Amino acid sequence: VTPEQPPRPTYDVGSHRLRFIITSPFSAIDQPTAIYFVTADEYAGGASIRLDAPAANARQIFRPARFEWQPVTGAAAYLLSFRRPGDLEPRFSAYTREPGYTLPAAVLSRRFDRNGNYQWQVTAFDAANQVIGSSDTRVFTFGDETAY
Repeated sequence: VTPEQPPRPTYDVGSHRLRFIITSPFSAIDQPTAIYFVTADEYAGGASIRLDAPAANARQIFRPARFEWQPVTGAAAYLLSFRRPGDLEPRFSAYTREPGYTLPAAVLSRRFDRNGNYQWQVTAFDAANQVIGSSDTRVFTFGDETAY
């Protein structure tokens, strides 16, 4: 049985965190957190972010991989999201101020599978947390070193 859920601040402009906390039985696993932005204006477009690496349908060795894209003028932060094709919820997301991100080994081992297909996408935010650009999604596969 789950407790009554508190309302989410969907009308409060800015960044919000939604945490899922297991209190009974106690668990030593990492508690998942979702971060989302609420904006005052509807998104009316923005820059198209060009993804540079890895290439579309690339086969990546199952080790920390580097993801790179073209910078967006005025971007204060980028949100990089990874999903399984067809999934609505991200498997992993990260914020960065740079137009690139290296997937940490700890995240790779916990959130990704060998020979798994994934897609990635980048969203750019300005200093007021307004979306100012987004990329298309790009698919890649993690595999073993022996497969290359």
